[in-house]
Amino acid sequence: MLGLAMASQAIAEGIQWPFGLGPTVMTGKALYQSRCGGCHALDHNKYGPSHHGVFGRLAGTQAGYHYSAALAHSGVVWNAQTLDQWLSGPRRMIPGTRMNETVQDAAQRRLIIEFLEQQSGSQAASR
Repeated sequence: MLGLAMASQAIAEGIQWPFGLGPTVMTGKALYQSRCGGCHALDHNKYGPSHHGVFGRLAGTQAGYHYSAALAHSGVVWNAQTLDQWLSGPRRMIPGTRMNETVQDAAQRRLIIEFLEQQSGSQAASR
């Protein structure tokens, strides 16, 4: 009964308790890897385009990736605001795009976006 009460409290507080190990702290890197990493990478194109230097880049222009016409002609420049809108609903933002995955939780979107911004900055600094 105590376990059920603790689990209910954890769910109500939004804390994940994997295998009884305690609360999980989500980082931008971990969220990026778990939510985006199946299709995207920072250093190469996969099923989705590379996110190398994504901040400030015109959507649909990553070299070597074949984009939908909708995204390639969208005129969107990736920044915190456009990425937040994109991750909230890519097909609402740009009808005709192929991406359909969303990140509904605003805090998770923020962490992913901050991680991408940091990576874009560190990649620019290393060039």
